[in-house]
Amino acid sequence: MKSAIKQVLIVFLCVFVLVFTLFKTDTVSEAFIRGSVFGGLINLVNILASLLAFNYSVEKDNKTFLLFNMGGMLVRLMLMLGSVIIFLKFLNIDKYGFIFTFFVLYISFLAVEINYFRVKISQVKISQKKV
Repeated sequence: MKSAIKQVLIVFLCVFVLVFTLFKTDTVSEAFIRGSVFGGLINLVNILASLLAFNYSVEKDNKTFLLFNMGGMLVRLMLMLGSVIIFLKFLNIDKYGFIFTFFVLYISFLAVEINYFRVKISQVKISQKKV
């Protein structure tokens, strides 16, 4: 789990270093940064919830595993969709900054998540073969 959190933080910091670099070169506005922060926070909560649900259910029975991962995915997607709609509708943020950062981080975190799941499942299989 620590390796996944390190990867998440590295991706998060890289994206925001890029955003702040764009701000310092006067390419984007302060409103763009504010929108980017909200998009980043939604994705950060999403990936952390995903990793926690996976770690809790990885060595449980199949029903629990599917409930926490597939059901959790549905709940997380609905919460993200609701958050995006609320943020874009009611907050005075830059829509382009929000959407840009949201999708860049979502795709990046999805790659981190899939890689973590792949590695963790192979470790669990190896440990089960030894027993």
